[in-house]
Amino acid sequence: MNIEFSKLGIVLNFDMIGTLAIGLLSLYLGYYIKGKAKFLDKFGIPAAVIGGIVFALVHLVMRVGNIGAVEFNTTLLNPFMIVFFATIGLGSSVEGLKKGGKLLFFFWLLASFMTIMQTTIGVSIAKATGINPLFGVLAGSVSMTGGHGTAGAFGQTVEALGVSSGLSVALASATFGLVSGGLIGAPLGFRLIKKYGLKPEELINREEIAIEENSNKRISAESILKHVAVLGVIMTLGITLSTFVSKKYGIALPPYVGAMFVAIIYNNLNERLNVIEMDRNLIEIIGEVSLNVFLSMALISLKLW
Repeated sequence: MNIEFSKLGIVLNFDMIGTLAIGLLSLYLGYYIKGKAKFLDKFGIPAAVIGGIVFALVHLVMRVGNIGAVEFNTTLLNPFMIVFFATIGLGSSVEGLKKGGKLLFFFWLLASFMTIMQTTIGVSIAKATGINPLFGVLAGSVSMTGGHGTAGAFGQTVEALGVSSGLSVALASATFGLVSGGLIGAPLGFRLIKKYGLKPEELINREEIAIEENSNKRISAESILKHVAVLGVIMTLGITLSTFVSKKYGIALPPYVGAMFVAIIYNNLNERLNVIEMDRNLIEIIGEVSLNVFLSMALISLKLW
């Protein structure tokens, strides 16, 4: 960490390790606040979002009051983001989709229609109010269907296209979606449960709907290294694919999308050939850790001013 003085006051410059440390501290601040304020847990607001927004607000006050400023090195942001989406791809199975049957197909149709409508409405309102249509995309399906992970990733892509504040708009929209979804969805869900007298039951025929129990196998250093190696190769191929598509066809394909597609292909081939045994529990752990680190660093670096 370097300390400088400017017209903004004291300026704290954090390198990538310092940025990671501050991000993790904000994450645990979020856990603490979430534990004290139960309504935040009820609405499903991630701890990384809570702590990150608190830190961003403190930074805003520092800037506005000419107290000082904080500069971050977000070099590690993209790697953690890509790891998270790669783990999402590793959880996608064609056989699992087949076992979902007709119910899953109809759910996919409804979700697809909702996604299209979210983007259409968002872009239409953006054009009607005279703002960049990409903000409409960010406030539409990117944040509403994708959540904070997709919002943070695609927000960066939009900013790379020259649209300022894309990340802030995307993350704010995702947070609004969580809160409004909780306000609407929770009461409706409770009403349906009460109306139809629904009660928990032991789930039968797990194998028919492709539900797997978390692995109870001991997680070793060798197992972690194996999974990190697989993810490293997937990420490299995914980034290469995204770069090729962007240069060859002029399509803005974010690196995380390429990594996710490569992971999906790898997972389905590996299920058939059984080349490398993958631990689903460990993949979920790596994905959750990566998402929390990515979100915490993305949110503390929000430029709310």
